[in-house]
Amino acid sequence: MSWPILSVLVWLPITGAIVVMELGSERAALAKQVSLAVSVLTFLISIPLYTQFNVATADFQFVERIPWIERFEAF
Repeated sequence: MSWPILSVLVWLPITGAIVVMELGSERAALAKQVSLAVSVLTFLISIPLYTQFNVATADFQFVERIPWIERFEAF
């Protein structure tokens, strides 16, 4: 996969929760719709993890390799 699906699956619900918190209780109907939309979107994005998982290997799958500290990149 060329895009960071694991990062999206972690940060999408967090972002959705922040949006729902900002909407507050005075706009509860909109907050429920946003919650549902974020939940459905998270589920749809996670489907490729299920369909492309290879049970025949013990290797790590869907790994994101992003350099964090450039000096330690060689390790």
